[in-house]
Amino acid sequence: MNYSKAYQEAQRKGQTTKETIEIFNFSEEDNLVVGKFLGSEARPSEEFGGEYYVHTFDTDNGPISIAPGVIVDKVLLQEEMKGRVFAITFLGKEESKKGKHFNNFKVESFVYAKE
Repeated sequence: MNYSKAYQEAQRKGQTTKETIEIFNFSEEDNLVVGKFLGSEARPSEEFGGEYYVHTFDTDNGPISIAPGVIVDKVLLQEEMKGRVFAITFLGKEESKKGKHFNNFKVESFVYAKE
């Protein structure tokens, strides 16, 4: 059996495991990500120069990464945040006093106790 056939057989039997992490796109107001914060990774920004941060969470649906921007970065990049549980809600696009558009978020942490 070759690799492709073995993969198709494993897929048919439900024996494959997703190894990639989904990057969640906040597209509508009230989009929400809830989970345990696992960490952040800086990535180069080809569009704007410099870098941006991708934050990864363990959620009820498995690991998810988000790249929401500075508002959330300021909270999650603090040293003591890793391992805490957060709810991050997209509040929509807004305009600053200087006329620049940005994505606004509400970041909440809470104590999670497994039942």
